[in-house]
Amino acid sequence: MRRLMPYIGEKCGIAAYIGDNAVEKVYLSLIALQHRGQESAGIVAWKNERFIEYKTHGLVQNVLRYIGKEKDGASPAIGHVRYSTYGGSSRVFIQPIRAKYRDLELYLAHNGTIPNAYFYRGDLASYGVRTVFDLDSGILAGYLAYSIWEYGLREAINSIFERFKASYAFIALIDGGDVLAAKDPYGIRPLSIAISNENGIAISSESCAFNAIMGKDQFYRELLPKESILIEHSGKVKILSEGNKDSERICVFEYVYFARPDSVISGVNVYRARVHMG
Repeated sequence: MRRLMPYIGEKCGIAAYIGDNAVEKVYLSLIALQHRGQESAGIVAWKNERFIEYKTHGLVQNVLRYIGKEKDGASPAIGHVRYSTYGGSSRVFIQPIRAKYRDLELYLAHNGTIPNAYFYRGDLASYGVRTVFDLDSGILAGYLAYSIWEYGLREAINSIFERFKASYAFIALIDGGDVLAAKDPYGIRPLSIAISNENGIAISSESCAFNAIMGKDQFYRELLPKESILIEHSGKVKILSEGNKDSERICVFEYVYFARPDSVISGVNVYRARVHMG
């Protein structure tokens, strides 16, 4: 029997920015999220109707050697720091992960573990989807690309909520420059959005990343379980599906040791939670 989980890692960090200096802002966000993943780092941005990709093993600072002047004017950008859950440490597994179906291409950054993702691998491959099928995040990306093309964005995200089990918070950069962010129906992994009139729109696994890139006028909130948000290339924000706070089952280990002490998870300051836990 094929072994689906070579080894279990801990957590990942994901981030996005829509606005000026997007690559730099995502880079700084990933630095703030470095504690969530030190195995690899990646940034993908949109510029001149094409994707720009920066990926490397190791720490976020290693990405700097690949970032050149082509980053100027690129927006949006998304990023990822990784500890392995499914898949190994090969460069092909470094996120954001690419998926393509027909003329639709996207990159996806995922935090979580989806045990039943492999049930959809065969069908997606037979449909002509191109992605990394040995990675649960790749299958999720491929399913998203296929479903958006065939059924539209709202139906695609609703289908993911129905079919994909367990934990996922993800950000997708879609061909054309739109950004999609979503949480699973139980909100197991954290994901937040911050909006500033001066500093654009940011998305991050933890609120600590906003302190590095957003101004004091920022409006910040956490995504609810089963909530999905689309940020268009123009910066317009659309709620695709409204979440349900009552179904939240946040992972307790976020408070124990995953999250940074200065972050706020589900409305609770992580440092204060640790003090109360002793």
